[in-house]
Amino acid sequence: MLLASRVAIPQRQFTAGARFLEGYVQTPSSEAERARSLALLMLPKRATKSEIEAFLQKAGVDIKRMQLRLDRFTFHNDTICFVELANEKQAQDAANRLNGKILLEKSVTVSTPLKDGFVWKQGWQPDSETSGSRYFLHEDDAAPHEAIKPLLEGRRVMFSVMTPGWGDGITSTRQKASREILHKHLDKYGIEAISGLSPFLGDKRPSPRLLCFIDFETKEGATSAMEALHETEIEGRKVWIKPSEIAPWRAHHFGKVNQSVLATLQEKGLAPQELNEDLFIKQKSQGKTNDTKTRKPKRKPKVQVEKVE
Repeated sequence: MLLASRVAIPQRQFTAGARFLEGYVQTPSSEAERARSLALLMLPKRATKSEIEAFLQKAGVDIKRMQLRLDRFTFHNDTICFVELANEKQAQDAANRLNGKILLEKSVTVSTPLKDGFVWKQGWQPDSETSGSRYFLHEDDAAPHEAIKPLLEGRRVMFSVMTPGWGDGITSTRQKASREILHKHLDKYGIEAISGLSPFLGDKRPSPRLLCFIDFETKEGATSAMEALHETEIEGRKVWIKPSEIAPWRAHHFGKVNQSVLATLQEKGLAPQELNEDLFIKQKSQGKTNDTKTRKPKRKPKVQVEKVE
């Protein structure tokens, strides 16, 4: 009998009322489970759970369990998904039929079995790079609603900095320097989690640029940080800290993931009523072929960098 190993998460990461975030459970997989499961790699980050399920249904599979992580700030997936099917034959047939097929204009790698030591996870996964968890496992409707609590409670802010920001050299070095500076100057206000950091690529002249979103443990902490640091200078760069705003295309994606989440945000006046489809998706979709076809990878594809918002 397999026993779930529970990993305790420090209480300071979350608000007192967030019982959903109190624990994180890992369950070791059996050899039989790994044999009847799929690993989907290189997923388009904007693909939702329902779109991934529809992609898998093309192979006529019976989905028993899906492990998909979503970013709490963007509701994007982390490009990896694990799926348990009814039996080993279904998994092998699905991998043969779907590997290399196109989902949202991107070729997806589908393989089986899963590697030895794979564990099934539940809850909000700890993130070693931030004070709290940036990702949640999209298991049911409760998790997306928990993810928007910082917005509803006024605890999420937008942090912008004068370009070229902090640090030198490659993107990862600049992001590391920025994250260290953020923690150095904002930890005292009670950081719960920090979003991915937008790299400053190609900025030739000084201008304000959105660096990231930050969730604080309390509304008071967020308010204090804004009052103390908005339009001040940190480590030689002017910064702006404002209440988080949801762009029309971001709200559109929230609705794709969970319509109830979007309705809640709109009801509270936090999301616009008029929505726009993500321009990135529109540009990628123009003149493209049906997504059931297999596409050979192009040589030296252009790198598209998306702003954090």
